[in-house]
Amino acid sequence: MTGSPEPVWTPSPRTIESSSLTAYKTWLEGRTGLEFPDYESLWRWSVEDIDAFWLSIWDYFEVAHSGQVGEVTDGTPMPGTRWFEGTEVNFAEHVFRGRDPGLVAIHAAAEDRPVEEVTWGELESRVAGAAEGLQRLGVAKGDRVVAYLPNSIETVASDLPLEEVPWPVGLLLVLGFATTVPLTALGGRFRFGGIVVAGLLAGLLYLVLCQLLFGAGVVLPVVAPLVALAIALIGTIAVQYTVEAFERQRVRETFARFVPDGVVDEVLELTGGDLRAGAARRECSVLFSDIRGFTTFSETRSPDEVVEILNHYLEAMTDTIMDHGGSVVSYLGDGILAVFGAPLEQDDHAERAVAAAREMVGSGLDGFNEWARGEGTSEGFRMGIGINTGPLMFGQIGSERRVEFTVIGDVVNTASRLEGMTKESGFDIFISDSTRQALGPEAPESVEVGEMDVKGRSGKVRVWAVPSPGQD
Repeated sequence: MTGSPEPVWTPSPRTIESSSLTAYKTWLEGRTGLEFPDYESLWRWSVEDIDAFWLSIWDYFEVAHSGQVGEVTDGTPMPGTRWFEGTEVNFAEHVFRGRDPGLVAIHAAAEDRPVEEVTWGELESRVAGAAEGLQRLGVAKGDRVVAYLPNSIETVASDLPLEEVPWPVGLLLVLGFATTVPLTALGGRFRFGGIVVAGLLAGLLYLVLCQLLFGAGVVLPVVAPLVALAIALIGTIAVQYTVEAFERQRVRETFARFVPDGVVDEVLELTGGDLRAGAARRECSVLFSDIRGFTTFSETRSPDEVVEILNHYLEAMTDTIMDHGGSVVSYLGDGILAVFGAPLEQDDHAERAVAAAREMVGSGLDGFNEWARGEGTSEGFRMGIGINTGPLMFGQIGSERRVEFTVIGDVVNTASRLEGMTKESGFDIFISDSTRQALGPEAPESVEVGEMDVKGRSGKVRVWAVPSPGQD
């Protein structure tokens, strides 16, 4: 046989004119300025300038991709040529682009069953289902899968990949999970338990979101954001625990200078470390003490000398009060306001208050006077103490920068008045009738002074005197 074979079929001019190839050739000539008078010239250009040809195909079909389009091929001869390295294309997105969900996408025919038709909408749903199943099996991007599929429809559906979100979105998700928990904790909205619950809830909601978007054909990164969340959660808890431990120790050291250690521990436990939290009403005994004539004495002394004397006196009396389980509420110049039975509850608060008062005017005052005589500052001081028992309110008040423990109520005012009434009475300790009634059977003997007017009260108060140790 010689010569070229006769073609079996030749397209008509109308078919050629309406073909996709003609539309592409027309677009290409307008885009590049090249001219292709016939199919052979177009074919020759496509094999001689492969990069230009495939880049034109890429632009003509508006291929959606991720990554930068660089070299078309890596220069390796076919069949091992690598095309468009560093670029990813979602095939499924292009398959379904612009499709009418109601039109038929597949006509599936088989010898043992009738022809089955699948619309574009049904096919897209099946593609999402197939991809979801592969992901549940642990199939990740880039994995090769070998499977036996029952029919042509499942084959098509399983061969269409999902769309993966761009890497900047994944980076933002990681940064978001890494910063949300610390910023929330920094705002003081949650404590340890709340931080853990919020972190776990955020992770759970994100997994639900991933599943919902996966069903819609979009794949969100899972591992990196959740790892960032876990690291942020652990780091935030560790930092907050360390900061609160230092703050708790600072508060404890400050508060322990005025109350016994056991009281500090109870207060911190009840308030969770926030000294402004927690207040209560309870029956307690209030002690108020004062040095006789100290104001007049201080007017003839230098400030340094007065401060030194006061510090020595207050240290001795504070130790005595705290040794008996009392809490020093405040220092009022040379006066001391203390409470027994708060914040640490004590059934024998009255006995403790009276015992502390007797020691203060006894061995405590003797030791202080001996020191004062040794320093040549004074021949000795006297003091008065008033004790009253009754219901009062106590708690920690103040701002975040300054907090004070305080007691409020008429019981406090009456104790102060009783202390002032000891002057010129011959006694150093006055107690109210309510205190005497609260004393146990082993309380020291007391002497009834009588019913006396107390400033600030409408009725009289029955007053008793407790002899100092030297007056027994």
